[in-house]
Amino acid sequence: MELSFLSELQVLRLDSNRIESTIPDDIGSLSMLSQLILNGNGLTGTIPKSIVNLGNLTDIYLSDNILRGNLFDVETFRNLREFRVDGNILTGEIPSSFADIGFLDFFQINRNRLVGSMDFMCNNLPLNYKIDCDGTSPEVICRCCIGCTIVSDDECDANEDLAHITISSGNDDYSFSWQLYKVTTDEFDVPAYNLIAAGGEYDSNEQIDFQLCLSYPGKYSFVTQANSTIDSGAGIDASIGESDVSVGPQDEIEFLLQKDGSLVVVVATPSPTPSDEYFYFSGDSYPPASEYQPVGGGRPGESSTAGHFTGAPCFNVIIQLQTDFFGDETSWEVVNILNGAVVANVAPGYYKSNATYYEYQCLESDGCYNFTIFDQWSDGICCESGNGWFNLSVNDRFLYQGGDFKASDTVVIGGSCAADVPASGACPDYESPINVTIYTDESGWETSWEIFDGITGQIYTTSDLMEENSVQTSNKCIPKSNCTAFAIYDLAGDGFNETGGGSFKVTYGGEPVAIGSGDFGFQNVTYFGMNCS
Repeated sequence: MELSFLSELQVLRLDSNRIESTIPDDIGSLSMLSQLILNGNGLTGTIPKSIVNLGNLTDIYLSDNILRGNLFDVETFRNLREFRVDGNILTGEIPSSFADIGFLDFFQINRNRLVGSMDFMCNNLPLNYKIDCDGTSPEVICRCCIGCTIVSDDECDANEDLAHITISSGNDDYSFSWQLYKVTTDEFDVPAYNLIAAGGEYDSNEQIDFQLCLSYPGKYSFVTQANSTIDSGAGIDASIGESDVSVGPQDEIEFLLQKDGSLVVVVATPSPTPSDEYFYFSGDSYPPASEYQPVGGGRPGESSTAGHFTGAPCFNVIIQLQTDFFGDETSWEVVNILNGAVVANVAPGYYKSNATYYEYQCLESDGCYNFTIFDQWSDGICCESGNGWFNLSVNDRFLYQGGDFKASDTVVIGGSCAADVPASGACPDYESPINVTIYTDESGWETSWEIFDGITGQIYTTSDLMEENSVQTSNKCIPKSNCTAFAIYDLAGDGFNETGGGSFKVTYGGEPVAIGSGDFGFQNVTYFGMNCS
């Protein structure tokens, strides 16, 4: 079969047929192809080398065929989201270029004859993977993969403790996922999160038990994501040394494993209830804005210490999407408008129809961002072809809800967008000057702050990376608003150390609006303006 005349083809789907042939060598001529779905046939031979020319591929489904030979280099596949070649007779080692794919969600290479190590993927491990590592030969070695890390106590080194971990998926199988990180710091005490193990895409009410060795002294973080309104049974129970720790369906738990093997929880973000978060499961249409309230609240001139943001020096964006009858038409991107760079995106063809998705992004605080959602057929996601909707939240605050658009809808997220106050000291007529002065304590790297519109949630400006026992001053021009908010955060949840000092002062239009010091917990938010309700 000749394929070269199909140069504009975007989706090649011939799955679950009885095609007994080889994959044509000219498959590489389909340069516009985004989905190659040939699973469940009787394809033989090797995977053509020309496949590396298909740099637009997001999905490769070659499962359950009779393909032989080696895996191909994926260096050109920067948009690859799903890679499924399980159930063939593939041999050789896994190319190291898989470690460089930033958006890989599914990686299924089991039921083959592959060998070697895939430890190079441990810092960028897909949430959903299936490999052959059950102790039979041949097998793939992976120190960070669940099912490949079953060890006994005598296999742990002298400075390690054995962790017994039980994963419960809850009632909504695809919703629950989790990650275990080891937290390290560089010479400037900036934290880095190194992925140790992860999992997701479970069956309903599934329970998975595994064991691994954790070194001490060390800091670790469990993070879980789930539909908190349905997944009441999801969570993690871990027994580490002589200590126990439990993680709910939408939690973040950081703990110290100390030299004596004891465990101390240092950060615990409790599972939110539906009223705390913005998860919503629509019946007839996407939810009205009145059903969403910022976490923590607050009143004009008052401070709120509710909520928790753990992203310093970045801020967290949560995209919640309910697709319509044509989910594959929907895509989105986040663009840093300061340099035009696309910092996160999902391409068309990825989303399923009538399904709910949650996307979590941690954006660097020195950018200024717009979010844009697209529909290929220019009819939005509500309400001509179903009742789809999307919600956007930033740093635990609801920002925007929508769905009834045409070709696209753009939302200003914000960030470090505000301009410096000019040398003349006068901002434009439509802006007001705001001054922020922070005196950090002994753990300055834990501190961050932001200024945002108290009504829309749009971020005007954010902090630079803080240092301990130092002074940071910011003078910006921000839009005049009926309600503005200043929020200061502390990663450890103890505010400023009273013995080590630390304080903040904010003036707006020359008048003080926020002053504080001492232990303010995880965050302190002050709203000011004429109409903060």
